Amino acid sequence: MKIVKAMPSNKAPGTDKVTTGVLKTSLPVTLPIITNLINHSFHLITFAESWKLAEVTPLLKDKDGDRDDPSNSRPISLLLVLSKVCERSAHFQLVQFLDENFVMSNFRISRHCR
Repeated sequence: MKIVKAMPSNKAPGTDKVTTGVLKTSLPVTLPIITNLINHSFHLITFAESWKLAEVTPLLKDKDGDRDDPSNSRPISLLLVLSKVCERSAHFQLVQFLDENFVMSNFRISRHCR
């Protein structure tokens, strides 16, 4: 729940067109399902193929520049919200494990990474 609520609501949706706002609104119903999916993914040590798909969109670097010049754009990948939730869950668990087992005791991990 914390991970989903902390995600920005103003990001574009992925290929499934489910926005973060919709996911946040539906959390009372979907949280057990999402939790089960992510835990199952961790248990099987696998990441769903459909979660790896992204919609790649060009983003202009210079809005006043030439729109037809490929060097004036960079790609952005719009991933599914659930793949982001899964990745952030794995990151949170890894950082927590490293902290609790003093693996990273000589290094300070900044708070914005948690």
